[in-house]
Amino acid sequence: MKKKLLLCLILAFPLIIKAQCSESTKTEILLVGDSWAFFMNVDGTINNVAKDWGHSNVKYYTNLTLSENGAETDDFLKPDKVAELQNQLTSLTDLKVVHLSIGGNDFLGDWNTSFSQNDVDILYEGVAERLDSIIDIIHQSRPDVQVFWSGYVYTNFKEVIETTPGPLQSSHPFYSRWQAMGFPNFEEINTVQNYFQAEIKNRYASDPKFTYVPASAMMQYAFGQPTNLGSAPGGSYPAFTITLPYGKTDYPSPKTTMRDYGITKDCFHLSKSGFEAFVGYHFQKFYHKYLMDDAFTVADFDNSGSVSNNGVTDSDIKVGKDGTNEYVGIISLDNTHIADTSIANLSLYLKVNEINNTNFLTSGNLEVEIVNDKFGNSATLEAEDFSSPATASGNVCVFGNANEGKWVRLELPSSFLSIVKQSNAQIRIKYTGTDNGVIHFSNVSNSDDFQAILNIEYGLTAATSSLDDISFDVYPNPAIETLNISSNQTIDHIAIYSIDGKLMAQESNPAATVSISTLPKGLYFLNIQSGKNAKNIKFIKQ
Repeated sequence: MKKKLLLCLILAFPLIIKAQCSESTKTEILLVGDSWAFFMNVDGTINNVAKDWGHSNVKYYTNLTLSENGAETDDFLKPDKVAELQNQLTSLTDLKVVHLSIGGNDFLGDWNTSFSQNDVDILYEGVAERLDSIIDIIHQSRPDVQVFWSGYVYTNFKEVIETTPGPLQSSHPFYSRWQAMGFPNFEEINTVQNYFQAEIKNRYASDPKFTYVPASAMMQYAFGQPTNLGSAPGGSYPAFTITLPYGKTDYPSPKTTMRDYGITKDCFHLSKSGFEAFVGYHFQKFYHKYLMDDAFTVADFDNSGSVSNNGVTDSDIKVGKDGTNEYVGIISLDNTHIADTSIANLSLYLKVNEINNTNFLTSGNLEVEIVNDKFGNSATLEAEDFSSPATASGNVCVFGNANEGKWVRLELPSSFLSIVKQSNAQIRIKYTGTDNGVIHFSNVSNSDDFQAILNIEYGLTAATSSLDDISFDVYPNPAIETLNISSNQTIDHIAIYSIDGKLMAQESNPAATVSISTLPKGLYFLNIQSGKNAKNIKFIKQ
């Protein structure tokens, strides 16, 4: 159970702060697949990235049977791997996602530049049918678990091998693979790889328990081509300038992002930092919100920011002191979608953009205050927000990676729990230390990927401490005009969210049939409340 840090304990027993802020971890991700899964396991990629996004309480699990270097889809249909996969799916009770990296060896292992489109289609269909079987095993063993197929980024056979000293080129570990493919150039191999991944995306578009986030050019985007490309077409480009997901199809993933073996570079597998950038994008577009508990609220950009002791407001969320001014951060939240039921825990996720002087995030000198509705006279930022009365206050436990560009998770005081339900609220963040230090948190107007998020975990009474005996069913899925919702319990409230967390619709005491005719086509979460129980179900509007 997560513990809340009380101010009186900070004052009286400063040496036990660390113990008070210990967190319980859950294994919510099962890593399964080929050499990409193998190297991510070697590097601990998923745990590292989860911490970078504030989810330091989330862990992954794999082993050498489930993440095998060189594995292909047919390997995962053999009895030993099937048995181990089913065993872990059954035993990992907190599991939410199977992170599946498989298919790349099958496809590029058999493809050749001489293939006609019909040859490519036949190759794809064979790989996809075996992938179907693997995913069916997962769905049958754990129908509640999401399959996240990670896909792959561009390779770099041509530049790596051609820039290897001449006599050593043919002895490069990946030379024979490049040769077997017909020595493809960047455009050829990138195009066929994108085709394969797009076909997989289309194949599972109607499966609400399958997610794929295209990111073929992630290495190009995150690292750029800092020096002249060692093969045609040559040239360079800065990081963060190409367009995701496909970027420059006539360029490879930069050589600097390939795994380094000292005397040579890999052509297919990424460096530690490369894998972290790749999975980091997965967290940005999927994991970060999917790993939230029962509901969440994305902060309102227009009414969030900071206020100084001199009454100056700023859309930049900054907290701290700079010798002249003191700043408090204001987080505005529209919580009208949160069910009127017991809440067990609240946590606030914030992205750290910049740290000036003292980094006080883990010092214990951080206080939060909350008010129902608004601090000042209006929801907009104003001078009164700096010191107007709060409904409740307390200190927080800070988890995650408290460094620039990373995320922290603030576990909020228990006194906040009854304030956020079905109402607007504002949270004020205050630095209570004496040293100068200002921390800037993200507040982005054109994207909520990096906005502050309030995560809500609903409470359960002793009589209903498990969801095992409670049944929710939503059909058809995909749906066009209506959703049918059935349960062996009375449904008190439903809320529909877009995949990026925007509240699209809500209804109390809903009918068994709910109209979705006005929703744009796409993927959505349906949050169902029954008494003190809640469940999120993913559905597709066609």
